[in-house]
Amino acid sequence: MRHIIISDTHSPDCISRIYLTIKEKKIHDLVDAIVINGDLLGVFSMNKSNMYRVKGLSEENKDELLKLCASNFYKEHKDKDLTPDLILEYVKERYEWCYKILEMFSELKFTIFNLGNHESEFHMLVLEELPFLMNVVSDAFENLDYQKLKQIFYDFEDELHKLEEGGNFKYIKKEPYVFKDTLILGIPGMSHSTVGNDQMSQLQESWTANLVEKAKSMIEGCNKLIIYNHTQANYDRQFGSFGCESPSLNQFMEEYGGKFDKSIFIQSHNHWSHSQFMKIDDFYFVLNNAGLHSGIFNIIEIDNEVKLLDIDIERNLAEDLSLSTSFPEVKSDVDLISRYYSDPESIATRRTSPK
Repeated sequence: MRHIIISDTHSPDCISRIYLTIKEKKIHDLVDAIVINGDLLGVFSMNKSNMYRVKGLSEENKDELLKLCASNFYKEHKDKDLTPDLILEYVKERYEWCYKILEMFSELKFTIFNLGNHESEFHMLVLEELPFLMNVVSDAFENLDYQKLKQIFYDFEDELHKLEEGGNFKYIKKEPYVFKDTLILGIPGMSHSTVGNDQMSQLQESWTANLVEKAKSMIEGCNKLIIYNHTQANYDRQFGSFGCESPSLNQFMEEYGGKFDKSIFIQSHNHWSHSQFMKIDDFYFVLNNAGLHSGIFNIIEIDNEVKLLDIDIERNLAEDLSLSTSFPEVKSDVDLISRYYSDPESIATRRTSPK
């Protein structure tokens, strides 16, 4: 079983580079599925990308990104004052773009999509894109018809469910999925947090608990478990170790993780310029490197062993990562990277290399 894993691409140029690489090199012929683990939206996150980290995002860069994000809006409305209706038009075009991207990937290979918090109907972070790209502050955002805004998202989900009918796409926000002999449990990013007393954290944990209960009833006959997580987790920076944050998911992992031949937990983790691959107790943990770092993605292979491949588009490199099973105190970035990569110094430069 092999999955291509893509997460947190945030911008059209990154996801397009990944798509073209997979298609041109025929990587899709080598895998069983492509998994997009959320955050196609959220272009404002590109100011954290190593693509622009040194020089920063220029006005020319932002203009080009706006054109890529919403070409019709760019052509018809770029120079107009924002109104509530124009903002809704932009949001609609962005969710339509998300659908087209997922449809494109599904035409290459069976594609699984887990919702990211930048797509979530509860955060609607897409609204932060226009102020970022156009450098505008507008009262129009305060006068939005939120019923119409939410309807755009619901229409997007309706289109995803229609895409599922074609048999080459699965949306895993609402229920786990059995693919061959593997139980796939997607935890969507309904909210950034899964612990706490605030309403959004409680909503996230309630959603997670419901998915966990569904997963328990689907275990029979499954030899492998893959959890795709797109909400808060527990990363220990001091020792470079990792764990689940959600109480309900953590209980499920402790109770059932050892019942599978292989149990894997894959975390969407966009703030790193490298992947991380570790084994703790019954679980293999993958901190999936974000596509926003010049389009890097991973391939995971689950057979007698679990292997993780790092695909670096910028440098045209593919590397089998080492598995870390011990977690001494991290002395430096290079020290941490050396657990996984053969040339940690070169990997460390990803974070500071300009586009």
